Amino acid sequence: MPLRVDQPAAMEPGHASLIGQLAATVDAASADVAFLRFQGGSPEYLDPTSGGWVAGERWFRPDAVRSVGADVAVDLGPATTWLLAPFTPYVFKVRDGVGVSLEERFSWAPIRLPSIPPKAGVPDDPAPSTLQAATEFPESAPAAGGPTEPLGLQEEPVAALATMTEPAVGEATPEPAGSPAPASRGGRRWLALAAALVIVAAGALGAYLLLDDVAPASTEAGVPLDLDGARAFLTSEPAPDAEAALAEAQRFAAATAHDGAFLLYRYAARKGAADAAFAIGRYYDPETFDAGRGPVANADAATALEWYEQAADAGHQAAMLQAATLLEAGDTGRTDAAAAARDWLQRAAAAGSADAQERIR
Repeated sequence: MPLRVDQPAAMEPGHASLIGQLAATVDAASADVAFLRFQGGSPEYLDPTSGGWVAGERWFRPDAVRSVGADVAVDLGPATTWLLAPFTPYVFKVRDGVGVSLEERFSWAPIRLPSIPPKAGVPDDPAPSTLQAATEFPESAPAAGGPTEPLGLQEEPVAALATMTEPAVGEATPEPAGSPAPASRGGRRWLALAAALVIVAAGALGAYLLLDDVAPASTEAGVPLDLDGARAFLTSEPAPDAEAALAEAQRFAAATAHDGAFLLYRYAARKGAADAAFAIGRYYDPETFDAGRGPVANADAATALEWYEQAADAGHQAAMLQAATLLEAGDTGRTDAAAAARDWLQRAAAAGSADAQERIR
């Protein structure tokens, strides 16, 4: 049963489908699944409720199990996909209420993830339809949590200004008992106008501050420096090429908008940009990992190595050196770490890296 990972453009970030030829054997209504990996030679099971990998068998219900032609799609949500690393081998298990039990090895694929990790113990939302149109990359939308109107503060002062009229000539204007007499009716009118303008300005300032707290604006020409801006860029017509996506990712990263930068780097890396693959490796690399930078929740030497090797295969010298460093550190789980590290150093030295030439002496 060959398996593939699918995430259509209309599917929400963090949601994906694992598709295989299960239709003739598995009862979809009672199917449970499990994911198994071997960490340091010991088996671990993915546990969406705790938000990690645990010893001991863990089975759970996927978001949905549905037919896709002759195949079956197992829909998974962020609580599961957040824990699956791209290009990493896993064992997928499925069982049902009528006694069927299957397992298959596969490698997870890079997918779009939400900007923040799901909370441990919080179940996934019901699986969104993969046919839902334009939910992932809206062309324009108000900032999340931002008001669509300036909090109603502008309407009332404008209405007050519209109803302010000058008394008729000779008509007495009643004053509240005990109020000091104003210098003139004209002075009172200008005071009211000034007060109204102050309220309008305060309302506009409050709305601006609220919006500014939610969605940072672009500091230069281009899409806004937030996750929606990155998505809008990637869905623009014509589709951006690797070079354009890399340049935009670097602009986002320079502005510390790392959620959007990560999404753009990954797009560029998929299209063959070695610099982009190297940049993603830096997000995962224990040496450069920063918990507050981008959507990567934990340092992961094995995942960093995969991205470095992708960049290194394209001739990226710094990636060759960093791949060798990770392999030498022994945290990648590779049984051939020592030989692979020396191979990358030799390739870097042959490409002209003085650092690599010094390290292999």
